[in-house]
Amino acid sequence: MSLDANELKSAFSGQWIDVRLGDVASIGSGGTPKSTVSEYYGGNIPWVSISDMTKRGKWIGETDKCLTELGLSNSSARLYPKNTILYAMYGSIGECSIAQADLASSQAILGIVPSDCLDFSYLYFYLCSLKDNVKSLGQQGTQANLNAAIVKDFKLKLPPIEEQKAIAKILSTWDVSIATTEQLLTNSQARKKGLMQVLLTGEKRLPGFEGEWAVNALSDCLSESRIHSTENNPHKRLTVRLHLNGIEARACRGTESDGATAHFVRRSGQFIYGKQNIHKGAFGLVPECFDMYETSQDIPAFDFKENCHSQWLLYYCAQESFYQRLEAKMTGTGSKRLNPADFLKTHIAMPSLREQLAIASVLSDAEKEIEALQKRLECLKQEKKALMQQLLTGKRRLAVDTELTEEAA
Repeated sequence: MSLDANELKSAFSGQWIDVRLGDVASIGSGGTPKSTVSEYYGGNIPWVSISDMTKRGKWIGETDKCLTELGLSNSSARLYPKNTILYAMYGSIGECSIAQADLASSQAILGIVPSDCLDFSYLYFYLCSLKDNVKSLGQQGTQANLNAAIVKDFKLKLPPIEEQKAIAKILSTWDVSIATTEQLLTNSQARKKGLMQVLLTGEKRLPGFEGEWAVNALSDCLSESRIHSTENNPHKRLTVRLHLNGIEARACRGTESDGATAHFVRRSGQFIYGKQNIHKGAFGLVPECFDMYETSQDIPAFDFKENCHSQWLLYYCAQESFYQRLEAKMTGTGSKRLNPADFLKTHIAMPSLREQLAIASVLSDAEKEIEALQKRLECLKQEKKALMQQLLTGKRRLAVDTELTEEAA
């Protein structure tokens, strides 16, 4: 049976209490009007789908689709008030958002309307803290999912309302820091992309450089390396990841046998690519830690000639406009491949070695800035997660003035 506000106020007495979510919130699912009825859509009532939640994150006020009053009244769709917690039951199970305005939702989403004793923002963070474990609660079938009955039975640790608000305020501050860092990261990534577009094409020149660039075949910059492996060790094999994600050691396959396929020694600093997937960004430079590892002929390797700086060429090849075009050079039936001879025939515009070094230095600095922001963002997320584990369980208490006070666990 649900607890009313007076019963909860009496139960608190300044302490935390354990409650069922269904006892402190109204919970119901939404609905989807028939898509064939055009009069149901195009109104001014935001209608939230799972894709809206994953796209927009914490706060939702605008949606891809809006309902008309007719669409709302002629379906099981429900209108939820501002500050309703939207909770995904299917697909992205456990995703949470907060309604910024009155809106409706699909049947894949629960609307959770807190009672007076439950702060909506506190509930949002509490549900977010359950996300890693909530999938195990879902009904199993072709697709795991939750339902209203399961969510109503969630156990909730509840401090007095003022402490809830203080906790939510602290965690919201972390959200602002995370969002700010995410935006800085997005800006830095866009800046690097812009620099690559102008510096690697010669559209913009760095100070002190002028003159036409030479157009050379890659064979003028690279030579294929074919050092046969005498060790032929299945535990020292490399693979190239897609989408410019670099090179890594490949797990040893149980079906491999020594000497079954010819392998070649790869040295640190060499350029290597996957014959079948170079057009998907499967290439890179061999890291020092993988010196003397091996690949089959499906991952050829190349040494750099004196007129070409390795990092500059890697940046050049990392342009989508370059590596996606290589698909046209791939040959064969079934799985097409880019053979080294055809790769080396590819022509590129090359500045002098000195200008290559200068361009690589600018892009490397931009990359370091991105890496620093990525590390900062990950640290913020981990620190927030640790703080949530303490604040949402009562292991660390907040006074109403939001100053932290420790309690014994």
